[in-house]
Amino acid sequence: FSPDGRFLVFELGDDKAITKNFSRVFFFLDMFSRKIIKERRYTDYRTGAFSFSFGSSRILYDINKEGKTYFILQDFDAHVEKKAELPSTLVGHAVLSQDGKYIRYRISREDKQYLGVSSWELPVQGDEFGPYPSIVS
Repeated sequence: FSPDGRFLVFELGDDKAITKNFSRVFFFLDMFSRKIIKERRYTDYRTGAFSFSFGSSRILYDINKEGKTYFILQDFDAHVEKKAELPSTLVGHAVLSQDGKYIRYRISREDKQYLGVSSWELPVQGDEFGPYPSIVS
């Protein structure tokens, strides 16, 4: 559920451990209208967690395919979806700022942890801070 209860986002699909060409479908259910307002299918992608802006107008999630990480940026108010490939392969724990203008994420590189901060706008080219030895994956 989004923090304000506006959306229920869930995924259904094949068991990754059993199916070679597994497929996952994300559903975005508008809780007010009780209708699925968007479906998004991914084949052979690993999927990550969701993060919502305040008011739930923007949703961020990450996907990974063949070692490449992508952010999917969904803006429901503007009816826009963006896909951004990230330069670092080991990225995780992405979170949107409350105003939906910035993305904060963790980068793992050469056994060191960094904090990445990027604007919502494409291309996603964030500033890196660190390394931080105390951040644990």
